[in-house]
Amino acid sequence: MSDKTTSPRLSSRLQGAEGADDRGLDIGAYARTIWRWRVPVMMTMAATFTLAVAYTFLSQPVYKSEMLMLLEDKSSQTQVLEDAAQQIQLGGGADFTTQINTQLQVLLSRPLVNKAVVRLSKKYPKLKDDDIDDVIKRLEIEQVTRTQVVSVAFKDTDRQLVQDMLKELAKIYIDYSQDVQKSQVSGAITFINAELPRVRMNVEASEEALRDFRSKNNILDPEEQAKALSGVMSDLMEEAEKAKVELQTSRKQYLALASRLGSSPEQALAAATLSEDKIYQDVLKQYQDTETQLALEKTRFRDDYPTVQNLKDKRDSLQKRLNEQAGVLLGGDGKQAESLRDSLAGTLESNRTSSSTADRYGELRVSLAGDLVKAENLYLVQSARVTGLEAAKERLLGKFQLVPGLAKRYQELNRNAVIASDSLNRLLQRLQELEIKAAQELSPWRVIEPAVLPDKEKPVWPKPLVTLGVGSILSVVFGLLVAVLLETFDDRVKTVERAKELMQLPLLGAIPYNDELNTTAKSEKQSKEIAKISKKAKSNGRVQNPPYTRSAYEEAFRSLLTNIRFLNSDKKVNTFVISSSAPGEGKSTVSTNLARIAAELNRKVLIIDADLRRPTVAKRLELTNSRGLSSVLAGNLSWQEAVQKLGENLFVLTSGPIPPNPVSLLDSRKMAELTKQWREEFDLVLIDSPPLIGLTDATLLARHADGILMVIGLETARRGGLKGARERLEAAGVVPMGMIANALKVESEGYYYYYQYYYHYYGEPTPEEQKKPKER
Repeated sequence: MSDKTTSPRLSSRLQGAEGADDRGLDIGAYARTIWRWRVPVMMTMAATFTLAVAYTFLSQPVYKSEMLMLLEDKSSQTQVLEDAAQQIQLGGGADFTTQINTQLQVLLSRPLVNKAVVRLSKKYPKLKDDDIDDVIKRLEIEQVTRTQVVSVAFKDTDRQLVQDMLKELAKIYIDYSQDVQKSQVSGAITFINAELPRVRMNVEASEEALRDFRSKNNILDPEEQAKALSGVMSDLMEEAEKAKVELQTSRKQYLALASRLGSSPEQALAAATLSEDKIYQDVLKQYQDTETQLALEKTRFRDDYPTVQNLKDKRDSLQKRLNEQAGVLLGGDGKQAESLRDSLAGTLESNRTSSSTADRYGELRVSLAGDLVKAENLYLVQSARVTGLEAAKERLLGKFQLVPGLAKRYQELNRNAVIASDSLNRLLQRLQELEIKAAQELSPWRVIEPAVLPDKEKPVWPKPLVTLGVGSILSVVFGLLVAVLLETFDDRVKTVERAKELMQLPLLGAIPYNDELNTTAKSEKQSKEIAKISKKAKSNGRVQNPPYTRSAYEEAFRSLLTNIRFLNSDKKVNTFVISSSAPGEGKSTVSTNLARIAAELNRKVLIIDADLRRPTVAKRLELTNSRGLSSVLAGNLSWQEAVQKLGENLFVLTSGPIPPNPVSLLDSRKMAELTKQWREEFDLVLIDSPPLIGLTDATLLARHADGILMVIGLETARRGGLKGARERLEAAGVVPMGMIANALKVESEGYYYYYQYYYHYYGEPTPEEQKKPKER
């Protein structure tokens, strides 16, 4: 078979059709499925709804009542114990939601419900036969949102049993809560009493550790001490800076006086005398030490403190001794000197009026010498003071650096003591509350709204509106499910989209299905009309085509013919093999009607019945089959002699007698030569071949023709058959040029509006209108 390509114009038309099909894949497909299986769907829906109606009106009514109970959150033993443990830092209690959920499970527990069943079994013997699990299932317990109130409801077919069951359960619940409370409270008191000695020991140990810390470090509060040290340090640093400034001033003064005096013998003698005197030096050293100690103590205490006053008195006494010793060594009383240099200066000052001294040094020199001694003494004293202040500052800094560590340790000890004390207080308070609670003996669970007798006219089940509504919904669901299941297990190909998916071929045409006459019957009727017209024309001595008629069926063939003409616009393509996957899909019907329509359009058409196994064309067209294709292929008969004419442009070559080996005839060289002749002689050559499944005839004929056209009988073809046909064509290297959907329902695949448009456009009645009885 020569390779053919689809023309651009036809490709665009086919792609547009495919796009339309994709857009049409919506609820309509499901609606068609339901309509296809409407009988089992309606039966399923009717049965389901009938069951719902029977259940609604035949079921025994069920009644329901409820009571409200208050469940206090401290009734749980777990909560009591965990509260006590939380007080001594052993863990936290369960939250409110956990408590309520736990209590709800307690209310639904088998032992409590079984007590109620046993008590009521004498009055209601049927309870003995009921399983306790069934009674629990009919018991509904729910928490009222965000409260400690729960609703306890019970359902049964006996109204009085409903009320009695709830009353009995209320008594059982209250008794149970009282028993649990007693055991809980007594257990909690025992637990707390056992823990109290240990908690007290913790408190005493914490307080003892805090006292030892204060005694060891001689402080009450490290934070307060840190504030005091900070103030003293600030004052000490200020005084040290001031002493340094005074020291620099004294040094400069001393150097200036020494520069003016030079190295005088008197000064050297006085200095040597004083420096060699051991008593003077010892007293001077004691004076300096006292001055340093006084400066240090001033940083710690006020001026009126006894220690400071003693040091001042000692300093004054030492100063006096210095003056006296200087006076002894240098002459004069020396009482005005305050230091070694002051002693020398005082000596020089006291002796300045003597004639011997005035004669020897002069008044000015004696005065300068006295000033020099004073400056030197002041310099030494201030140096000692600066040194003492620096030492005091270093010691104070050492103490200040220890404060953070002491403060941290103090806070830890103080916190432990506070926590231990608080735990003990709370534990004692909880013990007192439990003892009061035990003395009260009140039930923590109470009925705040008792159960009432249910209204006989208002059962909770069945509810007609609900059950019938659910039954209606279920009937629709089950009906749809049946349709889906039947559609799933049905192997027939029902839609064009499914056929295109299986064959992977473009759609060339869609032939509609007639509700009154099936496709085969209608085609035979039309074939008979063609035969009658042909006989009438021959009897009149001339051949003519049948009159042009309008119908959706015939317009579909005209559209198919148009699409075939555009399969290839560059090369002449007019010889086609028409086949199907299996018998009964309407390939012969499509062949004969396509040939008839082409002839009506003034095209010279030859239809060949190449089904040499089960020929049908001669029978359909009421033609003789004594000679035909087999006669031409097997003998010396020309095809012109075997062809029968059914109109001015329609020629038919029947199959002829059935040969013993059709394959050898169809695969012969003569068949190929005949095909070439027909291609040149006629405008359109249609070769009706056997089905593809199980036979090779169609693939052999396709080698001689321009292409093969696959007829897909909707709701007749099978998925397996189409897959097998495609595989056979692929194995033979044959690529079909397209497919023709046959027996298409006008309401399916989006073609409904197309055909409705056709009927209204031409003013003809639709098939639905033709079914209606005519009005008189």
